[in-house]
Amino acid sequence: MEEKNLGVKLSEAWSDKGKIALRAGIRFSLGAIVVVAGMRSNPIGRPVSFMAGAVAFLIFALAAAYVFWPLTHLRDYVEFYEYGICYCGKKWTFEELGEVSFCEMKSSRSFFADVYMRSNKKSFLFTYIKDGKKQYNRAYMNIYQ
Repeated sequence: MEEKNLGVKLSEAWSDKGKIALRAGIRFSLGAIVVVAGMRSNPIGRPVSFMAGAVAFLIFALAAAYVFWPLTHLRDYVEFYEYGICYCGKKWTFEELGEVSFCEMKSSRSFFADVYMRSNKKSFLFTYIKDGKKQYNRAYMNIYQ
């Protein structure tokens, strides 16, 4: 695999730890409500059967995955170069990507909107990148100088 020459680094943006902590905290609160509601309807003790224990464990595992999912974005970053970007360690040239735009997508399953940097080839999740769009504009549009 050939090494991509992206040129000189213009700017960079790292994960927004405050946003990640906020979203993980909200999810933890919702998960705690679900677990407490489940415990109230079925007090702690030995499960009635193996199947009941397996279902309880499955619900707990799904709740834990839901709660801690934002923490997977703690190491997200993007670096902006003259001829492309490096998103979480993977390099992309603008020749590969084509036209780039930013969009916010609101989902019915979330309180918050997700931010994406979209191109002809790939969409990059910028929700957990602090000032990603601002740094992009600073690097390529000479805005915020």
